[in-house]
Amino acid sequence: MRPESNDIDRIINGDEAAFCRFMERYSSRLYHYVFALIGQKEPAEEVVSDVFYEVWKNRKTLGGIENMNAWIQTITYRKAISYLRKETGKTELSLDGIGDFIF
Repeated sequence: MRPESNDIDRIINGDEAAFCRFMERYSSRLYHYVFALIGQKEPAEEVVSDVFYEVWKNRKTLGGIENMNAWIQTITYRKAISYLRKETGKTELSLDGIGDFIF
């Protein structure tokens, strides 16, 4: 049994206090991760808030997640990339502008 599984069960059932503990457990790490990706304080905070909103919105599915760290990291990465795409006006990432990489 995962140490957080009791909180996960409570979150699934709508326990906001358990959700607050969940956010406290992950928020700092996720914020630093997003900040490293996008380099701006307020947008990083927004992305992390969006991640937690997504978790709460889909809380009924949390019981089936084997690796919560990987799952929440993936959501965070996708939200950060979506933010960057929106900000740059690009819908696709392209490697064409990078140029040649020489070892």
